[in-house]
Amino acid sequence: LAGREGAAILAALGPGRTGGEAQEAGEDGEEGPSIVPPGRGGYNREAAAGARARGGERRNAQPRGARPVRIALVSDSYWPRVNGVSVSVQSFREEFERRGHDARIFCPAYPESRGPSPAERNVHRYPSMPAAFSKEDRLILLHQIPDLFRDLDDFRPEVIHINTEFTMAIAAKLYARRRGYPVLVTAHTDYEDYVCNYVRHVDPRALRALARFVMRRIFESADILVTPSAAMERKLAGYGVGKAFHVIPTGIPALFAPLPRGEVAAYRARLDARFPRLAGKRLLVFAGRVTEEKDVGFLLPVLERVDAALGGVALLVAGDGPGKAALA
Repeated sequence: LAGREGAAILAALGPGRTGGEAQEAGEDGEEGPSIVPPGRGGYNREAAAGARARGGERRNAQPRGARPVRIALVSDSYWPRVNGVSVSVQSFREEFERRGHDARIFCPAYPESRGPSPAERNVHRYPSMPAAFSKEDRLILLHQIPDLFRDLDDFRPEVIHINTEFTMAIAAKLYARRRGYPVLVTAHTDYEDYVCNYVRHVDPRALRALARFVMRRIFESADILVTPSAAMERKLAGYGVGKAFHVIPTGIPALFAPLPRGEVAAYRARLDARFPRLAGKRLLVFAGRVTEEKDVGFLLPVLERVDAALGGVALLVAGDGPGKAALA
């Protein structure tokens, strides 16, 4: 970081605090386990490893009388951007709050998507610009980073959870290092599979090799690395990321629980009335974001083969996205 913007960012950070100083800055002078163990530089790996081991022992138990924790969820992607990261960040924030914690989201504003981003409870947004690789995605402006640091200082989080890899994530890592927090990252996205859908006219083999190299460098720098699936854990391990992984799937709300047969029948009747071509047919359902990397078009020849074999089969696409027009 060079020039006036870089100087402003470093000035906003101020002198680095040790973990002990960060703990002393907590509310009510509480003792108890600290997310930032005391020690020079703010992160004591041995103490953190012990804390993680103890956490594993009680993973399935809801601690009684546990004090609320302040959690900063940092992401380059959040609503109105429709993708899995937005869903995951929202889901975790809602569950943290349900359990009594103070969880806040730090993300870009989306002025060109649906008008100015509305004020939202516990969501901090920062002016941004479209990303060159994807117009749907946003990168915060460099001169907004000191504002992000000041907001984090005001919030005084005990956990900084980074969910992406771009400007918000880079700024949050810099903040975490200077303030003595461990770098906690969730690896949501398989860039090796996605990159060829966003970068054209380049050899896919070179793009995949570059994605593997970049992902290894990014995630190797994390102190605590979370993956949403065992498949992602195996992929990163195959890249040579020598970390202890924590597989934490994104949960789904109870509204997805099976419904009584009567409600299902009533919904199907409304669906058939809205889309008469579906009436009387068995349905294959795709539920998700309709984008090129999801390859929904792959299902069309599959549908033809299933329909030829069984008859009376239709595909219902429940979702939206830039690839919707290609399916019409």
